[in-house]
Amino acid sequence: MSSLDINSSRERLQDMESKMKRITNLLHELQDLSKACEDVQESCKKKRILQLKTETEDIKDLLYTLVESRLSPRQLSLLDLEHPYEDPSFDPSIRFFGIDWEAIFGRCFNVSISIRVFSSSFTSQGASLDIVLLNSIFSDLSRIEAEIDSMQRPLILEEQMRLKTIKTPPRPPRPLTKAKSFRETSESKRALSKYRKNKTSELAHHRLSEDLGVHHRGSVSEDRGTPDFSAKKRNSFLQNVSNALKSIR
Repeated sequence: MSSLDINSSRERLQDMESKMKRITNLLHELQDLSKACEDVQESCKKKRILQLKTETEDIKDLLYTLVESRLSPRQLSLLDLEHPYEDPSFDPSIRFFGIDWEAIFGRCFNVSISIRVFSSSFTSQGASLDIVLLNSIFSDLSRIEAEIDSMQRPLILEEQMRLKTIKTPPRPPRPLTKAKSFRETSESKRALSKYRKNKTSELAHHRLSEDLGVHHRGSVSEDRGTPDFSAKKRNSFLQNVSNALKSIR
C-alpha cells in the first residue's frame, strides 16, 4: 500500500470514528425528545431518525470501500451484509414498546471500540484483516439501523391516526345553474304562451263585439218593424170598413 493510499485510508477511518460519535450524540438527543410528549417534538424526532439512518449507512459504505480492495471475492461473500430484520436474534417487540436505550448505547460503544481496533490493524504493513471483527461491526451497525427504523414506525402510525381523526368541514351545496340552451328554451316557451294568450283574448273580445253588434242591429230592426206592422193593420181595417159601407149604399 502506497503512502497516498495509507493517508486516504486514515482519513476514511477518522471519518468513520467521527460519524460514530455523531450517532451517539444523535441518539442522546432522540432519547430526550422521546421523553417529551409535546406534538411539536414529532418533527424533530423524524429529523433525528433520518440523520441517524444516514450516518449508519455512510459508515457501512466507508468500511466496505476500505476492505473491498484487500479481500478476495470469497472473503467478501462471508461478510454479514444481510438485512437486519432477517437476523433471528432481532427483537421485534421494540416496534411496539420502544427502544432499549441501554442496549443501543452499549452497541454503539462496541462499534466505536471495534472501529479503533480495525483502524490499527488496517494501517499496519502486511497485517491481515479480521473477517469476524468486520462482521461484528456490520452486524452492530445493522442492528442500530433496524432499531432506529422500528422507532420510526410508531411515529408514522401516530401521524396516520391523527390525519384520520381530522374531520374536513362539509362543502356547501353548489346552486344548480341552468344551461344557456335551457334558459333560451324556457324564455321562448314563455313568449309563445304569452302570444297565444293575447291572441285568444283578442279573438274572444272580437267575437263578443260582433255578437253585441248583431244583437243591437236586430233590436233596432225589430223596433223599426213594429210600427210598420201596426200601420198595415190599421190600413187593412179601414179598407174593410170602407168596403162594408159601400156595400150598404
